[in-house]
Amino acid sequence: MDKVKSIKISGIPLPIYLGFTAITAVSIAMKWLPSGMIGALLVMMVFGGLFNIIGNNLPIVKTFLGGGAIVCIFASAALVYAGLIPTDVVENVDQFMNKTGFLNFYIAALITGSILGMDRTLLLKAAVRFLPVALCAMTVAILSVGAVGALVGYGFVDAIMYVAIPMMGGGMGAGVVPLSGMYAEALQTDKAAIISRMIPASTLGNVMAIVGAGLLAKLGEVKPSLTGNGRLMRNHNSDMNEKSNSAVTLEELGIGMITAMFFFLLGVIISKFVPAVHSYAWMIILVAISKACGIIPVKFEDSARQWSQFVMKTGPAHF
Repeated sequence: MDKVKSIKISGIPLPIYLGFTAITAVSIAMKWLPSGMIGALLVMMVFGGLFNIIGNNLPIVKTFLGGGAIVCIFASAALVYAGLIPTDVVENVDQFMNKTGFLNFYIAALITGSILGMDRTLLLKAAVRFLPVALCAMTVAILSVGAVGALVGYGFVDAIMYVAIPMMGGGMGAGVVPLSGMYAEALQTDKAAIISRMIPASTLGNVMAIVGAGLLAKLGEVKPSLTGNGRLMRNHNSDMNEKSNSAVTLEELGIGMITAMFFFLLGVIISKFVPAVHSYAWMIILVAISKACGIIPVKFEDSARQWSQFVMKTGPAHF
């Protein structure tokens, strides 16, 4: 019993968390769950946290299949498919994440904090080596998908447009939704039909990416010589999270939030003039350039990093 009480999910003891989950489930079944942000966040955080800890403790899943992330994907999909999650709750979560823009808010915090939290010298050295490799890898991947599409009769161009590029976009909010809109406008066709072609590839791509990351992590444990143990470059004293976690203040969280939103705004503005490149990409470029040039005050960098960590640890990251 003491061991059960010692288990915590998002800092909440397991018995209390299970009580929250039960009450939330009853509210869903009785259609008492509030609509809007409160209901959507509650569902994502309560069930996401529970599925996450289950996945991180399942013997084979946690080692080879990506742990909690993969369980969150399949468990939530199973609940929806089985009709255990009502349609109105699903639509509310979808509305909050995609149409209301919470996904943009979340991704902006992650991108800004992760880049501004890096060591400046490390960023400059890594970019020179990483970008050419990344561009070559993406080119080969896209052409390979097109070649397979041509071989199986799907079509070279269609495979690239509806399989490769949505996968590269990174999911619904960053890939499928904006791409479907651009395709529908350019091809003068129905956006819903395009989305239905993109979703299977994007979802499967995300799942395989999680599984692949889990397998690579296990390979790194078995063969330590193949991994940098958290370091981006060899013979460099800094890593992706080189700064110590100092005490967080409300002022820093506020500065970090505004900084992240401002960079996202700049990305959106530039994408209006160059729509071929997604606003996320412009945001990443702007943050990286700002970091490389050293024009962001240290306090703003630290605040963005603290805000990013706060969002990752407390937000509904698993949905």
